[in-house]
Amino acid sequence: LYHCVDTPYVCVIQHDRTFMRPTPVKEVVTAMENDSEQRIKYVGVNMRSNLMYYDIFSGKYGKRAVDEFKTMILYPEELRVGGSVYGPKGTSVEKMTMPRTEKRRKILEALKETYRGSHQYMTYDDWLKSHQGKQNRGGYHQLSLTPTLFWYDNTHVV
Repeated sequence: LYHCVDTPYVCVIQHDRTFMRPTPVKEVVTAMENDSEQRIKYVGVNMRSNLMYYDIFSGKYGKRAVDEFKTMILYPEELRVGGSVYGPKGTSVEKMTMPRTEKRRKILEALKETYRGSHQYMTYDDWLKSHQGKQNRGGYHQLSLTPTLFWYDNTHVV
């Protein structure tokens, strides 16, 4: 299909996937363009099925692999985005399409709590503590790029 595409980037969105809240696609493309070492070739968007990716990786491959995996997480400056939108109390959550039923709202809340106990969240929390005062001046929130070492059929930019 390469002959059908004449744009430098492609955003792939499966027919059964939707963006439930604002997503920093422009910032992702800018990070890809500014990556002089060309380490960023594919950016997957977090969703329920890959939210626990780091934990799945840890369970499959163990601590030694996880220690190496952590060194591959990137924090591009271009993904230092407005905390008022993407931070823990950001408006992207307020604008999210919320479940209509109480049962589904409870599932969403449970997922939030599960994520807050995940390696992915803890790694960000550790990173944030180590950069306290540097990255949050001006109310910014640093998004990370976690390596994809096994494939997910999710929304992504290539």
